[in-house]
Amino acid sequence: MGRTFLVVLIYALGGTLVAGEPSVRNSGLVQNVMGELVYVTGLNMVASVGSQLRVDNESSGDSTSLKVIKELDDVLVTQIVEASGSGVKVSDRVRLVGTHSSDQSLRTAYAVRIDRGPKMDGILNDAVWRQAQPIEGFIQRDPGYWIPTTERTVARILYDDKQIYFGFECYDSEPNQIVANYMRRDSELWGDDNVQILWDTYNDKQNGVFFFVNSLGAKRDLVLSQEGRTYNEDWDCIWQAKGHRHNRGWSVEVAIPFDQLRFKKEEDAVWGINLARFIARKTESTALMVGRRSSSPRQRYRTTDLAQLRGLKSLKTKSLFQIKPYVLPSRLQNLQSTDPTTSTSFESGVDVRYGVTPNMTLDLSYNTDFAQVEGDQK
Repeated sequence: MGRTFLVVLIYALGGTLVAGEPSVRNSGLVQNVMGELVYVTGLNMVASVGSQLRVDNESSGDSTSLKVIKELDDVLVTQIVEASGSGVKVSDRVRLVGTHSSDQSLRTAYAVRIDRGPKMDGILNDAVWRQAQPIEGFIQRDPGYWIPTTERTVARILYDDKQIYFGFECYDSEPNQIVANYMRRDSELWGDDNVQILWDTYNDKQNGVFFFVNSLGAKRDLVLSQEGRTYNEDWDCIWQAKGHRHNRGWSVEVAIPFDQLRFKKEEDAVWGINLARFIARKTESTALMVGRRSSSPRQRYRTTDLAQLRGLKSLKTKSLFQIKPYVLPSRLQNLQSTDPTTSTSFESGVDVRYGVTPNMTLDLSYNTDFAQVEGDQK
């Protein structure tokens, strides 16, 4: 009887140890937390993109669900899906819940509808900004790759019936080193500290629109095509941007009218989006979503690797109709004549832009102001 009991006990202990091995093997540790992103070590060989992880706090009973969105050499980048209690901390233990192979490493940003937009002064102190859901966890595209940014960035998105609003709070540990050289529209802002917005309003990964803004509120806009491989700099969207410098960095407010954009009429729209920031003195490019590794600056225009923008409900499309008249006075005087005479003249013209369909725009021009055309091309 004693021998039988000893054998059963050893078998039971052995079974417990064997059963416990997968839980040790399928667990890792939190290395870093950046906004909604959690960097996890120890699970690279067992979890893949799309896998579900969980952080359990035994003392408080709190738990946080994570989803793997990127595999790096020795760390997994995960996104918080659902959290409760105190959240995730460095060195928390993480366990694998389920493996689900997926190539969709999407992040999601949310826009919040408001009745009236904020005052456009570049300062994010209006009460309506507190209604927006903060967007954090910007990651490096260059010089690092998918590692946390060295300077914190927080973005927010609001919209009303007429416009969509973006707010960027760009914190900087050395605010006196912020680079801002340009104030004129369509300048080469990519060398300044700047923020960027990329939209794919049809969410087809083919076309998009792109906006730059620096800390002075200078702006630049482009139209993207062929997955962002080509772009048109001649597009001039009618939009507002204001910048503000302060002792913690700088901030920007952007307002873009919906009638400047082409999109499908949907009850609950989902657009492709990317938000980015460039820190000039560090040549550090960061973004909400980073695609394949590349040192090319044109990688920022790619529409194939975007996050999702949700929360846009009951948007109304409006046919574009713009009239842009001009008057150009001139005064001529023959200074070589002994009796100089002066003559004056006026030239006028008009440009008309009409949206025939959401995908087609008709441009008409009478007596085009070619001086302005030449200026735009520069």
